[in-house]
Amino acid sequence: MDFVHLRATYIFGPRAALLLRKMCTGPFYISPPPPHPRVQIVHEDDVAAAIMAALDPAVRSDVFNLAARRLLHFQQLLNTAAGS
Repeated sequence: MDFVHLRATYIFGPRAALLLRKMCTGPFYISPPPPHPRVQIVHEDDVAAAIMAALDPAVRSDVFNLAARRLLHFQQLLNTAAGS
C-alpha cells in the first residue's frame, strides 16, 4: 500500500492560524530559551494545494516537508502569528 506523508510546519492563513495566534498573543506563551530557534512557516493555501496534489495517483509513496525556504526567528513567528 502506498502512503504519502505531508509534514507541515507552522501553518498560517486566515483560517489556520487561530489557535497559534491565541497561543502567541495571550498573556502567557511558551518560549524556548535563548538563543531562540529559527522556524519555518507555510500558508494554508499551500498546504491545501499540496494535499490536492498528493491525491494524484501518479504521486509515489514519499514524505514531503511543507515549509517556506525562508527561516524566521522565534520573535518573527510571534509577530506573524499576532498579525495573521
